[in-house]
Amino acid sequence: MNAMLKDRKIKVTILVTVCLLFLASNTSSAYSQSSLNPDKTVISFYDWYVNSDRNSGKNAAKIKSFVTLSLYLKGKKAQDSLDGDFYTREIAGVTVSPGTVKILGTKTSKNKSVVQILLKGNKNYDDEPDIVTEVKLKVTLIKEKGIWKINELEEI
Repeated sequence: MNAMLKDRKIKVTILVTVCLLFLASNTSSAYSQSSLNPDKTVISFYDWYVNSDRNSGKNAAKIKSFVTLSLYLKGKKAQDSLDGDFYTREIAGVTVSPGTVKILGTKTSKNKSVVQILLKGNKNYDDEPDIVTEVKLKVTLIKEKGIWKINELEEI
């Protein structure tokens, strides 16, 4: 009887530990994203995005964690007809360099923020040196369930 009770105690301890670890990992992820201000949200998105495999279906969930559903659907629809990239406004062949997102200005109210950014990239030609290109974007964010999400993108 004592061995049975001891075995049960071990199982309960393991179950509680697994549950606590699961909750801690989900809570810290949600907390870290909800604690981002609009500038950091934009920089985090673009730093991740320019390093990702953009054509991979695996990235949909990650993109949705940074953008509103309406912008995601708009981007998905537009991507098929663009000669470039919806989120960076890249022309085909231009690669935005990681870490080159620069905040030009931010205006924030309670639930809306407009962040102007500069993305730098390189256009590669076969027998010529790279040409540095720049794209300026107006990124509008809204608060969705307490988290800043990108809602609109406009080239400026």
